[in-house]
Amino acid sequence: MLKNGPLDQIEREVPDGPEANQEYARRATDLALEFLKDQQDRPDPGLLKELGWTPEELRAFVQRWESLKREAKESPAKQAELDDALQSLGLRPAREKKRTAGSRSDATSGNRDAGNRSNPPSSYQDQIQAFRKGISRARDSSPRKP
Repeated sequence: MLKNGPLDQIEREVPDGPEANQEYARRATDLALEFLKDQQDRPDPGLLKELGWTPEELRAFVQRWESLKREAKESPAKQAELDDALQSLGLRPAREKKRTAGSRSDATSGNRDAGNRSNPPSSYQDQIQAFRKGISRARDSSPRKP
């Protein structure tokens, strides 16, 4: 299986560990922001529909992230806020998953768990995105602590 996308390049450059996950999230977010910045003037209607955004919401999203990144360079508190935001995205490099014979077993029901988490069914993606968007809006509108 050949990999040749920008995120695959990042995966090869970033080692394992929590700091690596943070760096991966930072680079992946930078790529996504760069893509969204390119979409600001003439956004793809399909992208807006998929995100559930208006063109104004797209521009506001890009401005918020750019502002946070700019402020993080000047303030340790803002850097911590940016790090928390990146960590909350849950982005991690995809790793080859290997099945092991020593997977855990649920003693009560006999279910086996190889420790792998799966994504929710695609039929729920719209609801999940709406939920995440609502949380994001709630955070943006909540009063900031001094």
